[in-house]
Amino acid sequence: MEPVPEEVLAQPASERFGKFVRTRKLGAGGMGEVWKAWDTELRRWVALKFLKGGDDEEVERFRREAHMAGNLSHPHIAAIHEMESAYGRHYIAMQYVDGQTLKAAPRIDRRTSVRRVRDASRGVAYAHERGIVHRDLKPENLMLDDRGHVYVMDFGLARSVLGHRPVSGSIVGTPAYMAPEQAIGVGVDGRADVYSLGATLYELLTDRAPFRGATALEILRKVRDEDAMRPRAIRPEIEADLEAIVLKCLEKEPARRYPGAKALADDLDRWLQGNPVSAHFPSLSYRLRKRLAKRWALVGVGLAGAVAVGLVAALLIPPWLQEREARRRTERLREEERERARQREQDLKELGALWAQVLIEKQGLHMAGEDPRRVLGRIREVVSRVDDYVGRHPYEPHGYCVRARGSAYLGELEEAEKDLRRALELDGGFSPAAALLARVLLDRYVQHNYGIADALADRLRESQPLLEEASLWLARSGGDEWVATWGMAKTREDDVTATLCRAFRAMYCDRDHDGALKILRLADEREPSAEYSWWSGMWSRSPEERFRLVEQALKRMPHFAAAYLERGFWSLERRDYAAALKDFERALVLSPRSALVYVNRASARGGAGDLDGAIEDCTRAIEIDPRRAEAFLVRGSARLMKGDLDGGIADCTRVLEINARIAKAHEIRGGARLQRGQYDLAIDDFTRALNLGGPNALILFNRARARDCAKDVEGAIADYAWALAIAPPNWPFRAPAEEQLRRLRGKR
Repeated sequence: MEPVPEEVLAQPASERFGKFVRTRKLGAGGMGEVWKAWDTELRRWVALKFLKGGDDEEVERFRREAHMAGNLSHPHIAAIHEMESAYGRHYIAMQYVDGQTLKAAPRIDRRTSVRRVRDASRGVAYAHERGIVHRDLKPENLMLDDRGHVYVMDFGLARSVLGHRPVSGSIVGTPAYMAPEQAIGVGVDGRADVYSLGATLYELLTDRAPFRGATALEILRKVRDEDAMRPRAIRPEIEADLEAIVLKCLEKEPARRYPGAKALADDLDRWLQGNPVSAHFPSLSYRLRKRLAKRWALVGVGLAGAVAVGLVAALLIPPWLQEREARRRTERLREEERERARQREQDLKELGALWAQVLIEKQGLHMAGEDPRRVLGRIREVVSRVDDYVGRHPYEPHGYCVRARGSAYLGELEEAEKDLRRALELDGGFSPAAALLARVLLDRYVQHNYGIADALADRLRESQPLLEEASLWLARSGGDEWVATWGMAKTREDDVTATLCRAFRAMYCDRDHDGALKILRLADEREPSAEYSWWSGMWSRSPEERFRLVEQALKRMPHFAAAYLERGFWSLERRDYAAALKDFERALVLSPRSALVYVNRASARGGAGDLDGAIEDCTRAIEIDPRRAEAFLVRGSARLMKGDLDGGIADCTRVLEINARIAKAHEIRGGARLQRGQYDLAIDDFTRALNLGGPNALILFNRARARDCAKDVEGAIADYAWALAIAPPNWPFRAPAEEQLRRLRGKR
């Protein structure tokens, strides 16, 4: 048994965590720190990976890494021993590799680099066979021990794909080594790891990553749009077959890569042994044939027409001339069809690039370092470029769908819905448009129902058709065959839409609060989403839990307008107007056409004493949505506080024209009418407010004042007495109410 090293004995008690003693920090990453530590029971060195934070999401991800990697036993995968916690800190004990990463290790020669990537590929292939995709392979996650043995480390982003379709979601991984499908947040499988292994080998051979940029988003755009420089252009001494292997890994289309890490390892073995490799450089004609394969049916139709014309001409034209003219006509038709096919293919390629660009630019909202104004500006640029495509191809659904996706990200739901309905008019079975229309309808459903609590039941009833139609379009959106059928990948957002639709139906149709939260929780366990956190917070019965989940949503998606709106509302409830204004302004950057955000900022401005600012914000909200009742209500309150009784009454009257069941509008208008001496009208408003909202001490107090002024002594006495009976002991109007009650009773 190995004796206890001196460096362990020298450590203070504060470095002991359970049976482990920490001795030296080895490094730090996004999730936390890694320490060299001594296992006092088994007397061996281990690496302890400590979780940086402690919220439930991070702990769950930590557990996931320990569970999945703990079930992987392979010579080229670092073993996971156990997961423990001590002093409130969670950590994983894993195999200690005494060495350095491939990033730091010296480049000995090409054959050594190839052997290292081949060995790593064997370990990754073992994980693939068990349904696990790593998703963050890079030189920093591949370790070499002092004997040169390779270990695959850090399964913190790994996902199981057994029994499921390829994993999709917001981007995870390291941009420079990330596959294009990962970069745009669509489904990934083991071929994404093949890409990352190829990117790693590329760097080992050339001393540079395939793509470089000033920001993560710039790198992601290059991953999506550009081809990596050929390794031999950087290092001419690299063998052509080895370059072919690397470039096969880095193919943009997953189907063009190796089918898995095992196939890559086998090809690297063939290269090391001097045997022919399976990778090859596709010829230009091969690429052209592939792109035009779907167009040859059109050519066939054209040729059939040419033959028919030739048969008629045969009656009048000599055979030799007939044959020559037929050949010319056929060749001309062929060339015309080829040109149309080439142009059509170019247009589709352009649209595909725009589709991918919309998706990848949206990922900037998940990156704290990105300026959301620039992100939205770039999305708007893409939308304007799609306008040109739609103008050239007005009878095809794809362009409308791509433009609608961009419009939806910009919060322009009316424009998005119009485009999607047009796409579905052109092709009722166009699944991508059906799924996206469902999402747009859900967003409209949410916008409609977010507002004054008094009118929630009415709003839910009014918006029910939106939820029903969204459900119908989801049912028509089909399964996972989108790429094969339509050439457009199903995104993580489409999965989130389906989950939210089910949760909304459980909450608002079935009144199953616990069931709705369970739907969100189970979906979040499978694949975390900022929207799941936000809605779980919105529906939480605990204010503290609501705040925690909204914070979690912002951690997952730093530029999330709805979460800023909700957190701002939280501050507004606590009269922290400065904090509320800050969050509402952030939300407006992300949703500049949101009437709801303007109304909430108006409330914060009014609370902070900026009545003119409140009126300005409400007026802007009304311009955006003329039926936004709360905009008139808040503006009416601000106008009354400025002494504009006519303006305040007019705004409250407009609220009641939109929805006569909003008690607050009757209450505020009643107060204004009381000030104007319209006592009977004021009494009527206060009575309606009480009937709609139930007993309220302040409304009873004001109705008592109006009745007193109208000489209804008994009515005033009854209202003052009722108000005092239901008001809390510290009610600020208790003393005035008691004084008026004594005065009126003295008149009897």
